[in-house]
Amino acid sequence: MGKGAFAVERPADVLMQWLKATKVVDFSDFRDIACGGDRVRAWRETSKLIEAGIVRAAGHPGDGRKRCLVLTAKGARELGVEVSAHRVIRSSQLGWFILRSRLYVRLLKAGFAPEAILGRKEALEKYRLDPQETYLAWVIADPGPYCLYVPWPTGYGSKVYRSVNNTEGRGIWFEGHVLVHDTLESWRYDRRRFLRNCPPGRFLLLRYDQLGELKVAPGERTRDVGILFEAIAPGGRLTRAPIGTPLPLVYTRRGSMLVGDMRLDDISLAARVIALTGEMVGGWNGVTLVMRDEAHAADWARFFGNRRWLWYLTASTLGLYQYDGKRLLYVGGAKRRESATR
Repeated sequence: MGKGAFAVERPADVLMQWLKATKVVDFSDFRDIACGGDRVRAWRETSKLIEAGIVRAAGHPGDGRKRCLVLTAKGARELGVEVSAHRVIRSSQLGWFILRSRLYVRLLKAGFAPEAILGRKEALEKYRLDPQETYLAWVIADPGPYCLYVPWPTGYGSKVYRSVNNTEGRGIWFEGHVLVHDTLESWRYDRRRFLRNCPPGRFLLLRYDQLGELKVAPGERTRDVGILFEAIAPGGRLTRAPIGTPLPLVYTRRGSMLVGDMRLDDISLAARVIALTGEMVGGWNGVTLVMRDEAHAADWARFFGNRRWLWYLTASTLGLYQYDGKRLLYVGGAKRRESATR
């Protein structure tokens, strides 16, 4: 189901498709995405399902004024969803299921096909993961696979770390582990937390509006980096870094520059940059990190601090920057300040 599907399918049908996968849907998501923000229409569509006993309305665990739509046992049977009790979701699970549902709906909105999104049970079976040690909410199978997590409940930091460690420790190769946030404040909190103690594997922090970036295959993303460097420093060559090199890429032109792509807020990469010293960078022409735009570069530069060997290349403007400890300074770039990628 891509973005266009919401406009042509009946809202009630869309809701039932979502509920089959998630068992609960935040009413505001249904109203805004499936009904174009029309609250009256949204309640008219859901009231028919409520009267038929297929769906029930409930309050959010943390705010009873907000409503969610929960699949009933009758509705589960009609959809062929396996249930082991009279209620599909226990009250204690509702908050977790709402967050999982919100993430699923936004993955669909970002253009991921339903068949590319593996539910928790399906993913546990496919990758032979221990359900007691695995905290994942969904897995994006293609491109990827990516393990996706949501911040719930209190103490989820240790749960995420244990889950990532469990999946990586089983010899399973994942493209990345992604913790998804709905607010900038919670995102920033977890950036500090996980930079201090970064999980194994490749750990990314994203917000809902960035999920579509995961649709870009890793190989295509690397080619984009090569295009960006060719635009500001023509005639060089982007290659994979030798094993044991602290950053994954190298751009060679009158010497070699270590390169990392931070557009997906790669915490694993950022942790390696923070650990670097001038002595460790010796022999290279420095480090350049590819960022989304100037604001993104400035935000991360404050974490990395004033390092003379560290540069920032903004994909949106093809600008090259350094940080002087107080502000981001423009030091060069392409003649035309425009993106050379998509």
